[in-house]
Amino acid sequence: MFHILQLHSRLFLLSVFAMVVAPGAFADTVVIPNAQTSVEGGESNTLPFGRTLFSNDPYRYQQVYNASGFGEQAAPITIDEIRFRPDSNNFFATTMTVGSIEVRLSTTQAAADGLDNDIFDNNIGSNPTLVYSGGLVWPIPTVTAAPRPFELAIPLATSFEYDPSGGNLLLEIYNLSVNFPLDYILDTENTIDEVSRAIDNIVPGTCQVNMPRTCETCTCEIATTLQNQSRGLVTQFVYTVPESSAVASGVGALVALAALRRTRTA
Repeated sequence: MFHILQLHSRLFLLSVFAMVVAPGAFADTVVIPNAQTSVEGGESNTLPFGRTLFSNDPYRYQQVYNASGFGEQAAPITIDEIRFRPDSNNFFATTMTVGSIEVRLSTTQAAADGLDNDIFDNNIGSNPTLVYSGGLVWPIPTVTAAPRPFELAIPLATSFEYDPSGGNLLLEIYNLSVNFPLDYILDTENTIDEVSRAIDNIVPGTCQVNMPRTCETCTCEIATTLQNQSRGLVTQFVYTVPESSAVASGVGALVALAALRRTRTA
């Protein structure tokens, strides 16, 4: 009788142990450029959500983040959300409505300050993923001391698996809106760091081979490059990674189970 009670007790403890150490994931964030984690960038910009200074046409925006910006996170991660923050000089009095955007992520071999500004498709990696499509409504900026909070979020409809050991991260946004806000400015940095960008207008009614986006009423083609600069939006990524203890915990559970079986047969 004692052995039966002892066995049941150990089974119970093992089940509790297994639930505690079961593999899971934890959420974390990283800000790129890293130097701007708690320091505001030196510039501000409306792109890629507001209009350009050159036209009111739709446009294509690419921003690359060097893998080094993800620090010691060498293991694959799952990006679930992308966040930006208003510039401290943003006193926009209303919400910002972004009419229509498409957001893609891919792992690229292009690096910061090394984007191809003539053929944007050359910057795209082998795993381009549409992670968001539609409109956005962002709040009136919270007025706090600089830097402002990362309150401008793009919650990804499709999470993106990113392995920093495989290359850099390319963010690509097609802004296909009809009306573009001009005054909603975002925190931007313009130094030689982990990010850079390139921007082109989109000309409706023309065609380009391999263009991944087909508009509702036209096929889009990239026209003249507007900018290819070291500047880029200060960006916060929300991601998850498998718990590093998951494998060790699983081994521990197997060892405990083996010990239990030996006790049962004794």
